[in-house]
Amino acid sequence: MSRYRRRGAVYELCWAATPYMHAGHYIGFAYPCDPARADPAILAEVLAAQQTRITCRYLTPEQAAGVAVRIAQHRAGTGARLMAVVAAAGIEFTITRIWASATEGHEKRLKDLNNRRVLCPLCTPGTRAGTIVEPKRFRRPKTRRPVPETIAA
Repeated sequence: MSRYRRRGAVYELCWAATPYMHAGHYIGFAYPCDPARADPAILAEVLAAQQTRITCRYLTPEQAAGVAVRIAQHRAGTGARLMAVVAAAGIEFTITRIWASATEGHEKRLKDLNNRRVLCPLCTPGTRAGTIVEPKRFRRPKTRRPVPETIAA
């Protein structure tokens, strides 16, 4: 099965109160896993974030466990490079948003928006989980090069 079709959860982390250089948010993807692998304290934090923050759908226990395992990796400094640097700097982060039953394609589209602050309910109050944000046009459109004419002798 393609990785863009496998369902998991997309989550957003915020540490904008104490930004690290240019970054204050992180969007990541977590595959579902066995709930027995998740740390109970972090799993409770994920479930609390789902109930108090804005989410699209409810997480399955496997998706919540996947997010909890991924958050534990970020806090330990073994996850993504940005989160490892943030953890090494001693910056605390919170789970601000979780998109349940999403794919890595959804994560890519959210990252392509290139503005995580708009998606964060702590930094931009009033945002809703179903909000559609238009992507920025930061990529150049692909153009075809003209075919050079051959010189006839």
